[in-house]
Amino acid sequence: MINKSSLYQAYTTMQSYGSPMTLGKVNGCEINLLKVQGNVSWHLHKERDKMIIVVKGRFSIYLEDQEATLEENEA
Repeated sequence: MINKSSLYQAYTTMQSYGSPMTLGKVNGCEINLLKVQGNVSWHLHKERDKMIIVVKGRFSIYLEDQEATLEENEA
């Protein structure tokens, strides 16, 4: 059976900011949900890739030479 979950429902159950919630795994990769507020300092995860999906609000990403702002339901 295929498991599915609602990102918004999981998001609304999160009580604190900055503590990731593991939703599951796909091909050995963890799917984490993180609730943030304010700025997140630039950091690098060499051992893994990241995909960012905005469930609620807006998130701006600043890379070395690029900038992107994601709105709700964008990745």
